Amino acid sequence: MEHKHIIQNVFLRQRGIAACVFVMQVVMGFFPAVYVIVYAAFIDNMVSMVNGKNYDASTGLVIVGTVGFSAFQYLCNAYLGYKKQKLRLSIEVVEKELLMKKVLRLPFLEMEDAETYDLINHVKRGIPEHYYNYYTSFLGVINLAVSVISVMVIIMRHSLGIGIIATLAFCPIFVLSIKGGQEDYSELSRFMDIARRTESYETMISSETKSFERALFPFGEWILGKWSQSFDRGAEVYLGYKRKSYTRIKTMSFLIKLLLCVIIGFILFLTTQKKVSIGVCTILMQQVISLSQRVTWDLYMYLYNITAATEYQKRYDQMYALREEEMQGDILADAHKIVFEDVSFRYKENMPYVLRHLNLTLEKGKSYAIVGENGAGKSTLMKILLGFYGEYEGNIWVHRFADSRN
Repeated sequence: MEHKHIIQNVFLRQRGIAACVFVMQVVMGFFPAVYVIVYAAFIDNMVSMVNGKNYDASTGLVIVGTVGFSAFQYLCNAYLGYKKQKLRLSIEVVEKELLMKKVLRLPFLEMEDAETYDLINHVKRGIPEHYYNYYTSFLGVINLAVSVISVMVIIMRHSLGIGIIATLAFCPIFVLSIKGGQEDYSELSRFMDIARRTESYETMISSETKSFERALFPFGEWILGKWSQSFDRGAEVYLGYKRKSYTRIKTMSFLIKLLLCVIIGFILFLTTQKKVSIGVCTILMQQVISLSQRVTWDLYMYLYNITAATEYQKRYDQMYALREEEMQGDILADAHKIVFEDVSFRYKENMPYVLRHLNLTLEKGKSYAIVGENGAGKSTLMKILLGFYGEYEGNIWVHRFADSRN
């Protein structure tokens, strides 16, 4: 469900740019196969000319085609980079505007809640990286899949068996990458949670704003112990994450190299049998090596980014599901009398009441002093009066006319 939401949000809010990037990534996925065909023809023609072949129109066309394709590939990469940056900026502008509008519509009580504040900050910090990384990584996976399949098709033209074997051999590598991206993000998230907790302990110990509390309450040694435990736990989780990540990547690299040796060995064998030309052999091996490196490293990062974005989307949906309130005008501007009738208030269901069965009448033109101990409810009463808190029990009557009509 999170995948669907992200794709919908990107496409609906950046339709033109997102569609352009999508089409270019798919088209450019065929470039490695086209590269093999174009440059193999170029090398074969140059080898033929070295062996005594005369220059003719077909050789000229091959040279022009090679130069033209190289220029087109360069321009496509440059234009795609420009469009990606434009997409990133567009996502940032749209998402931050939506976030600010959402925050402005949240009830005051929600904004005072620490969990809501953390949720909003989490969503804000993820703009635009998570959406941008998800979309570009999603297209990167498509681009890589198209590249691998198209190059495998070329190999199948010369040897159907090795082409099928190589294609099937990529399947477990894809599975390892998917599993690795998900597990590594989960482990890194655990480490980041511990790191934030460790940082909060550091703040309690070293922050200037906490100096009064440190002097008044002897909690320094206790906080230092908590910091030490948290730091050690964070180091343990981080080293475990790096160990698993390193082992997984090296395992994938070994499998890729093993597959690479098999594919190159068959290409060389087909070359000795005159079934593959020198040009096809040279360029095909180059592209197979390049794709193997992309599968080892790029695919892992693509899937890591996708996993991170789907986890972010859960918090994103949670934040946008928060209750909103309608903006109202100043209903107290022309009030002649305000009557609190058996009003009670508490911040949450499981918390004690701050105000309990309050009855109070405030009349225009009179001055009132509200006094009480800390936590007695003075500020809460003012916030209810100003309409910041609407979830109270009882009634508040605002008389707008001197004859007591409500």
